[in-house]
Amino acid sequence: NEIVKVDEEADIVYFTGTGPESTDNHFFKVGLDGSRLLQITSGPGVHDVSISPKGTYFIDTWSNITTPGSIIALDTRGRLIREIHSFEQPVYDPGKHSRSELVRIRTADGLFEMPAIITYPVNFDPSRKYPVIFTIYGGPDSKNITGNSWQDMTPSWYSSNGIITFKVDHRGSGHFGKKGLDYLHRALGSWEILDYSDAVKWLLEKPY
Repeated sequence: NEIVKVDEEADIVYFTGTGPESTDNHFFKVGLDGSRLLQITSGPGVHDVSISPKGTYFIDTWSNITTPGSIIALDTRGRLIREIHSFEQPVYDPGKHSRSELVRIRTADGLFEMPAIITYPVNFDPSRKYPVIFTIYGGPDSKNITGNSWQDMTPSWYSSNGIITFKVDHRGSGHFGKKGLDYLHRALGSWEILDYSDAVKWLLEKPY
């Protein structure tokens, strides 16, 4: 995603990238000549890393949609040195909290697994019917889902009033790189609507 630091003395570039999952954010290092690529962070989620002054260790603050995560110290090979702080995991109370879920929805042509986040309201009952607010933005290389990070269980106004919120990123959102973006070239609006239609069909299959 971005270059964090260039250590010319050690011939190392530190940078962030998604790794296997487009919703993750990981920390990497690589030699200036492109060799010795190493992913420092591990585990699903968003990792925010600070580099020690001499580059001998890293501080990783991470979370994902299911856990608020922790702050850990890693060595230069990405091995755990110790956990510095663990963020408290709230006890889920369906009568007080909302719950978010990260899912993947396959496009009708089978080429892409679109990331989506659905947030269920307080006292959610899957046997009931709920209204849905579907947040979209169809522009190229613009994401609604910026990462697999902790969502907090404090209910929004929608969740407190029995409304499901839903957002999904189409093939041209940037999650699939140039392969997805190429579909939008001289075809703005066409593929985005088809992908959003697939997401709506996915919702309609649910009992709620």
